[in-house]
Amino acid sequence: MEVIKNNKIKIEKGERNLIMLPDLIYERLLSLNFRQNSQWNRSYSMIDCIMASAQKKKVPAGAFVAIPSDYWSALYGSHYFDGLGPLIDVGIVESINSYSNNPSNSYCKRYRLNNDLFTENLIKIRYSEEEVVDSNKFNKHSVPLRGFLKKYMDSLYKKIDIDMVGTELRIKSYLDSGEYEKKIKFDDEILERNSIEVDYSNIHPSAKRDVKTTTKKALEAAENNNKNLIEDKRKFIVQNKETYLKHKRENLTFRYLTAAHKIKDKIFYSKRGKKERRIHHNLTSFPSILLPYITLNGEHLSSIDLANSHFVVLADLIECGYFHKYLDPNFPWLAYKTKVYEGCYTIGKDPNSILKDSNSKYEVPELIKPKSNFISYSDITLPSKLLWKMLGITDTIPVDLKIFIQHARLGTFYKFIQDKLGLPSESEAKILCFELFYSKRRYQSHYKKLIKQELPNLVKIIDAYKKDNKDKKFSIDLQRRESEIFIDTILTTLIKKGFHVFSKHDSILCPRSEKEAVEKIIKEILANELGRCKLRAEDYDID
Repeated sequence: MEVIKNNKIKIEKGERNLIMLPDLIYERLLSLNFRQNSQWNRSYSMIDCIMASAQKKKVPAGAFVAIPSDYWSALYGSHYFDGLGPLIDVGIVESINSYSNNPSNSYCKRYRLNNDLFTENLIKIRYSEEEVVDSNKFNKHSVPLRGFLKKYMDSLYKKIDIDMVGTELRIKSYLDSGEYEKKIKFDDEILERNSIEVDYSNIHPSAKRDVKTTTKKALEAAENNNKNLIEDKRKFIVQNKETYLKHKRENLTFRYLTAAHKIKDKIFYSKRGKKERRIHHNLTSFPSILLPYITLNGEHLSSIDLANSHFVVLADLIECGYFHKYLDPNFPWLAYKTKVYEGCYTIGKDPNSILKDSNSKYEVPELIKPKSNFISYSDITLPSKLLWKMLGITDTIPVDLKIFIQHARLGTFYKFIQDKLGLPSESEAKILCFELFYSKRRYQSHYKKLIKQELPNLVKIIDAYKKDNKDKKFSIDLQRRESEIFIDTILTTLIKKGFHVFSKHDSILCPRSEKEAVEKIIKEILANELGRCKLRAEDYDID
């Protein structure tokens, strides 16, 4: 693995970015003999766009990724093909038709970089993005950070560094060991499912992609074409095993080195999701095997994270009664109006009063804190956590949900599912659990039926919520509630107290010297927000 650190193209003023290009792709680019720096910058940016889209959508290594024309136009203007066409002509970029039924995507194709040009010898390219149109209006999912969070992140970036010598050695040793192969499944190693989406484009470029089928039929198609069925991060593709592993290694080399060099060259980004409200930055998707080589203020990092966070959040919401209407439709709901007052939901007209419900002997707490979209924006009728407990609602929760809540809070839910379903590992159990969260409610796999046998009311409330609020809303609302806790409460509190911390979805990264104090504050906040739960602390040490 060789990294050539200087490219010959002059960088003009403008926003900088960085990409690691395989040397063969760079040689093809040179054959275009561009005369203007803007042409070079646009070519680098378009190649980066294809690779970033593949990474974001987690497509299998070497697979085509769908990019609608609207997105290309938002980035590079209506004449985007003037820049994309030459890349296709010299064989750097490959394209196949893939027309979308989405009304917002009037025209869509799939793209990938030519797999035959990928090598592990990479050239570091610095380029300007001044030719790129601002795509924030098109981006429906995230916006750049603003206000005090942006100022804080910008100040923290200045204190980050990375050991590139150690990083490059670690990448090479990781890839040479074949450790990454353990996360990929081939043929009979794949659990039987009756509804998966498979990319068949490697059988023939005109073959259908994302075909909904069963593992049995996909295995037959792979065998008939002398290829393998491959599962990588819950994505399925038909490809030759040796070819796929080669593509995977080359893609990991590209991705890991690009991420590392961006930190070394101080090229940072930070944005926040519009729906789930998560913060995304360089370290949220940074390879975990390389975290030991990152320093903040000259110190190595530690992380404190919440074990199976989504399930703990769900367990807390169940105990709060947010799903009780799906369990007991005859439950006597308290009928009172609420309104928004200074950011919180307040009972009654007078925010200083504590009202008594006419049908209950219990006092209604003054403020009800909003929890994502599990409470509607106005006119809600759900009591607070305290009131549910006073009413004895937790005593009416079915036994199977109590079992779920217990294992979620202890951090043993994956182990519980593994044992009950006879799965080979906890990682397999985790995949099935997340399928339950992220799949459509009508998705009925063999393993979902087994989970339903053990936890019928858990599956019932998840499917019922999806039916009432659309399938994607369930996982988005859980992520939003998680963000309320880890960003709006934990991260904000730690920043105000002067700690140097990064949020990483359900965890916090901090310098080693601040670990003990940070962990104490996180425990206190989580105890208040979620009750009993399990934290895991880890120091990122160099092997």
